[in-house]
Amino acid sequence: MRSIIKSFLSFLLYICTTATAFLVPISAQDSNISPARVDQYAYYYVNRGYAITGWSPYATCFGQNEGGRIFNSTNEGFVVTDSPQVSETVSFSLSIAGQAFSISIGIQPGIATPSISGSIFTTDIIGVPVVLQRSFMYKVTRYDVYRYNQYSGIDTAVYYSAEYDYAVYTDRHRFVRV
Repeated sequence: MRSIIKSFLSFLLYICTTATAFLVPISAQDSNISPARVDQYAYYYVNRGYAITGWSPYATCFGQNEGGRIFNSTNEGFVVTDSPQVSETVSFSLSIAGQAFSISIGIQPGIATPSISGSIFTTDIIGVPVVLQRSFMYKVTRYDVYRYNQYSGIDTAVYYSAEYDYAVYTDRHRFVRV
């Protein structure tokens, strides 16, 4: 009798420990059996306004020689872009009639494509090496981030964090003799 009770208790213990892996929750919305859901969060942002910063310190623009540049006339200067164009590799995937093809287009690394877009700065300093420096004021916008479980709805959202976005508001420049 003891061995039967022992076997029965072992069987119940086995069922209790393995049965939870096979449980499937019932959806509260439509009372249908559905696969187990994974909580996923959704976010929404609330604009809380912006502020304009003071002037940043002057900094030498990127890509200039340490010794500066000598200009021979007042019509010469620098062309400055906000984001440098960098060479890169682009890949495409294509599927035709169930067959997968891969197409790759590459640009030689280390060679940047020249661009004329950007700001043009000319100087009156002639015959002396100069560097271009710029200073900026930024517009900083604050966003409050709210998070909620996507299955519970936006009504359950709670404050999660604050994020800041900035953009150049205005700038100024100067040429400095090296």
